Amino acid sequence: MPFITTKDGAQLHWCEWGAGAPILFLSSLGCTSRMWDYQMAAFADEGFRCIGFDRRGHGRSDQPGRRYDFDTFADDVATLVDDLDLSDLTLIAHSMAGGEAVRYLTRHGGKRVARLVLLAPTTPMLLKTRDNPNGLAMEGFEALWAGWRRDYPKWVDDNLAPFFIPETSPAMMRWGATSCRPRCRSPSPAPAPWSKRTSAPR
Repeated sequence: MPFITTKDGAQLHWCEWGAGAPILFLSSLGCTSRMWDYQMAAFADEGFRCIGFDRRGHGRSDQPGRRYDFDTFADDVATLVDDLDLSDLTLIAHSMAGGEAVRYLTRHGGKRVARLVLLAPTTPMLLKTRDNPNGLAMEGFEALWAGWRRDYPKWVDDNLAPFFIPETSPAMMRWGATSCRPRCRSPSPAPAPWSKRTSAPR
């Protein structure tokens, strides 16, 4: 089972299907690389090398007790890209991973990346501040985090239907939910990284 070792010693899992031009899939908050199984299989059949990645704290990767921020996530992606010596890369990111991908590009440059696909991305910053008046109030984030600490599986179930198109079968939804279950513990009570800026520092 392939792993990379990050600068702080975390062992992070990755997988690949197919051969050809590389595509790296970055998953939503709480989800593992399994969320991309169908897409990876389809693109592999079309002649692409499809790479899935479990970010720290997710799936089969280590769950260190700290460093859950976009700088670290971006550095982890860079370690994977460099270790696999990927070039002419298509980077596909969903939801929170959009911030992860953008931070990777602003922090490590785009010389290895040919294209970026952002699917339902978070905005550059979700939190409402003086210079981001259209953001969401901190009270909403605090209520969300409290709900996660209390009953994360219930939150997944309550929010499952909007994650899929209406034609999705109940069985597929249940399968999708399995990729969003914590491996051994509930998510960290620390603030989620997507409540903060994902753009490069000014």
